[in-house]
Amino acid sequence: MQEGNTVQGILMVLAGAALFGLYSVLGKISIKKIGAIPQTSISFIFGSFVLLVVLWVLDKPVIAGVWPDNVFIVLYLSVFVTGLAYLFYFQAIALSNATTGSITFLVKAAIAPMLAVIILREPMGIPAILGIVLVLTGAGLNIFAKFQKE
Repeated sequence: MQEGNTVQGILMVLAGAALFGLYSVLGKISIKKIGAIPQTSISFIFGSFVLLVVLWVLDKPVIAGVWPDNVFIVLYLSVFVTGLAYLFYFQAIALSNATTGSITFLVKAAIAPMLAVIILREPMGIPAILGIVLVLTGAGLNIFAKFQKE
C-alpha cells in the first residue's frame, strides 16, 4: 500500500464512489423533470446544508481559513471549479446518459494526479500511473463503443 493510504481512506473512497454513482443515476431521473441547472442548484443547497450540520455537530468553524488574501481563490474554486463542473456534468448526462456522463466525468481521476505532478510537484508512483492508464483506456473504449453503435 502506498505511503499515506489507509484502509479507512480506501473504504471512504469506495463509499464515495458508490454514493456518487447513485447520485448520477438519480440525477438523470431528476434532470428529465426539472433540468440540469435546477438539479445542480438543489444539490448544492442541500449538500451545503448537510455540511453545515456536520460542522455544527463536530463543533468546527464554518468559514475557518477564509481570509481577505484567499477569498478570491475560494470563490473561484466554488463558482468555476465546482459549480460549473457539476453544471456541465449534468448537462452531459442530459444530452447523453448517466453512464457516459459518469465515465467522462471520472476522467478527472486521471487528470487530477497529472496536474498534481505538474503544478504541485507531487511524486507519482507506478500504481497511480497504471490507474491513470486504466481509467483513460476504459473511458476511451466506452466512448469509442458508443460511436460505433451510432
